[in-house]
Amino acid sequence: MHTYELNNQYLSVKVNSFGAELCSVKSVSDSIEYVWQANKDVWARYAPNLFPIVGKLKNGSYSFNGNSYQLPQHGFARDNEFVCVEESADKLVFEFSSNKETLLSYPFVFRLQIAYTLKGKELLVEYFVFNPDKFDLYFSVGAHPAFNCPLLKDETFEDYELIF
Repeated sequence: MHTYELNNQYLSVKVNSFGAELCSVKSVSDSIEYVWQANKDVWARYAPNLFPIVGKLKNGSYSFNGNSYQLPQHGFARDNEFVCVEESADKLVFEFSSNKETLLSYPFVFRLQIAYTLKGKELLVEYFVFNPDKFDLYFSVGAHPAFNCPLLKDETFEDYELIF
């Protein structure tokens, strides 16, 4: 595992190659950390990327073309090493592709890319799924980020609300 960094005048961002997982988004001006810091006693992840499924399968398995396959909750991308295929001052792109092991539980050929782009005070996260095969590719993709709350010492959880 390797940790990659993006920095500008507003934000400092860190991404682990394992799972292409965002592990830190910190304000440069006041050092506020926005991403949960993976307390192993509570939840040992920061912001896992979910592929080829989001959620849980009934009994952990599914059938396709007469065969039965097993997939763990949220798939396997979060538990694999990604390759950084693009690195610049403001962008990181990570890639994970199907292999002998993934084909045992997910019989589809794929390339998954996750791009992190720093633009001023914003971090843009994009997911790209490529199908190099002639067959349909069935998947879902998502993220499970955890954020610190409260952010400041004199605040409580009740000082926050989430509005959709």
